[in-house]
Amino acid sequence: MSRKHRKSFIALWLIAASLFTSASAQETKKSRPEPLAIQEQASFAVGGSVTTAPGTFDPIKQGAYNPAGTDPAGQTFHGDHAYVFYQVPVNARKLPLVFWHGHGQSARTWETTPDGREGFQNIFLRRRFPVYLIDQPRRGRAARSQSPSRPRPTSSSGSASSGSAPGRTSIRACSSLATRRRSTSSSGRWSPTPARTTCR
Repeated sequence: MSRKHRKSFIALWLIAASLFTSASAQETKKSRPEPLAIQEQASFAVGGSVTTAPGTFDPIKQGAYNPAGTDPAGQTFHGDHAYVFYQVPVNARKLPLVFWHGHGQSARTWETTPDGREGFQNIFLRRRFPVYLIDQPRRGRAARSQSPSRPRPTSSSGSASSGSAPGRTSIRACSSLATRRRSTSSSGRWSPTPARTTCR
């Protein structure tokens, strides 16, 4: 390659690199959302119950000075309440939106998408709606319960589609005998055998 061609090649390469860099920088600026201006945000609990252990609370005996102390005397336990987190944007609309999560979920459902994009919470805040995200009792940030029983682990797979009661195993006792076997046909090609399923 001659010296003249080499200089032309380097100049073209530098121009292409600078165009690519500036285009990617502009794309990055476009993909970042504008800052979100929040006028007010807070949280509160709704409902539930409070249980107080008998006795008198002693901060020296039971507090930070004795972290190993497990004496519950005089202490309170709050449970079975709903937790509400809200945000009000600047120049908010008159009526808020209340987000209530589905079975087996929490208010986290509304915050972002699994791939990191903004969720409905921010989408509607950007449209000037005040938003209230609710965690139902015994879910998410309202997970404390007054119930003395321990929860049994159960399957929640398919419970929304099967119509079974929440907390019960909703999968029917099915075993699939769908093993794909190699069957040789007259052409010598592999073909899957049809699946057989038995349910009780």
